[in-house]
Amino acid sequence: MSFNKIILSILLSVALGVQAAPHTSAKNQAIYSQAIAAVQQKNFAKALQLLQPLANQGDAVAQNNIAVLYEEGLGVSRSDKEALKWYKKAAQQGQAEAQFMVGLFHAEGRGTTQNYQQAFEWYSKAAKQGHADAQNNLAMRYASGTGVKQNVKLAKFWFAKAAANGNTTAAQSLRELNALQQSGKIK
Repeated sequence: MSFNKIILSILLSVALGVQAAPHTSAKNQAIYSQAIAAVQQKNFAKALQLLQPLANQGDAVAQNNIAVLYEEGLGVSRSDKEALKWYKKAAQQGQAEAQFMVGLFHAEGRGTTQNYQQAFEWYSKAAKQGHADAQNNLAMRYASGTGVKQNVKLAKFWFAKAAANGNTTAAQSLRELNALQQSGKIK
């Protein structure tokens, strides 16, 4: 993941998290602002220090951001196991990006034993919230029968959802799946 993508990921999740939680206290909003400033200055250890108390109090946005820091080794030693721990905490509170990441970690066996069924379940949760990458990955599972019984109809449904949400890979996969169906190679 590029540095700019990391910053964008952190800034967006913080901004969206604050926006999605209007009950966020002025104190917590001030902490988020300080964490954003620390990230912009590439002081990831400071960002972690600021976000850790919020994460420990159950703040899903802070938990997701801490997971990113561990995943990328920013301000801390890189650890997929620790990243997965924090992603799971945020995912269990319904944070779609975290749910997608937990699915991805299970699919790839990062920080845990590879488990396609768990990947499918977490992708499903994020996909139902409109997460385009989760929708695409869920469609791939249905198309291939990985972690779930193969179902071309559901694969097409989720590819279409992901494509409508801007996932270009899903749009291409949907075109390919339709072509395979039209040629009679799959039903």
